Amino acid sequence: MNALKSVRKFEGVFYRESKNRLHNGRPDRSYTICYYHSGKKFWATIGRASLGVTAEAAYATRLDILRKLKVGRPILKFDNNMTLGKAIELYLEWAKAEGRRVHSRESCYRTWIAPSCGNVPLNLLDQTVLTNLKQKAQAGLSPESLRHLFATIQVSINHVIRHRLWQGINPISMAGGMSLPPKGEQRERFLTLEEARQLLDELQKTSQVWHDMALVSLHTGIRLTELFSLCGQDINEAANLVIITGKNGKREPVALTPDSLAALLRNRKEPNELLFHRSDGRAFTTSRGPFTRALTALGLNEGITKRRYIVTFHTLRHTFASWLAQDGVDIYAIKNLMRHASIEMTMRYAHLIPERQKEHLTIIPRKFSDGSP
Repeated sequence: MNALKSVRKFEGVFYRESKNRLHNGRPDRSYTICYYHSGKKFWATIGRASLGVTAEAAYATRLDILRKLKVGRPILKFDNNMTLGKAIELYLEWAKAEGRRVHSRESCYRTWIAPSCGNVPLNLLDQTVLTNLKQKAQAGLSPESLRHLFATIQVSINHVIRHRLWQGINPISMAGGMSLPPKGEQRERFLTLEEARQLLDELQKTSQVWHDMALVSLHTGIRLTELFSLCGQDINEAANLVIITGKNGKREPVALTPDSLAALLRNRKEPNELLFHRSDGRAFTTSRGPFTRALTALGLNEGITKRRYIVTFHTLRHTFASWLAQDGVDIYAIKNLMRHASIEMTMRYAHLIPERQKEHLTIIPRKFSDGSP
């Protein structure tokens, strides 16, 4: 076995080079720290360079141990059995303490990650597990939301690595061999009125709950994740409003139509109880559920290969905005109804306002007819 060598730049940090394992074309290094406490000498192996450990990280761990020994606090040890769920919860707890907005990450975790792979240890989290999660989630999420879901996993694992709570390589990284899902194409398809009616009729046959969620989204543009976070106390029946928790945790009022109000009231239970969750508290999923089966029964995605034209639950929100635009609703009014952060997000619907386009196209001919250059 190769002898320990001191890292001159970092006091108390040593490394041993492997004879058989290479990392970046050089012998892999295993980092070890040494410190004294109560007159005794202690050694602790931190980890290998091939697992993402650096001399600087080992030195930071040594300083952290010495600081905690000085104030009498327990020393944190690497948890090599840490699950993905635990890593995300640790990150969310830290982010909240930092004053960061984490509602959308919490929603991704509770709705999609926890039921699918929350109990998977990080050292067993590979591309097979993540691909399975992707297949389940992409049926109910837009490309942007799917990317946000995997970014939540990525940032949480980076957090526990950075804070020396787990040793390993983040599978969603260059070293781990998997990157974030690409930013998806903007969805261009929206339902016709007849398609929407057929979808609601098909859902009515198999699942009243999914029928009601689809109806509410078509009438108001509320996202699926926002529906999953609704409680009975969020409904203001007298004012025909529901207070939703939108992106970044922002609480916003949404006006309800009579039909959408009735759909929410049908699912209201106790004031603090979620409207659209199973009896065990877990959210429904579109993967292989009534919504996906209804799309299949109606053939709405039959023969469709380009993602921008595939119908998902998010298509209902897109349909809501598209119908408004087709009926001549002002683009700024659509922005407010969709609760978009910027007008640029809403401009994708501008081309659906045909009469306004025709009116604008008459400006140039009028100039020429008036003798203007």
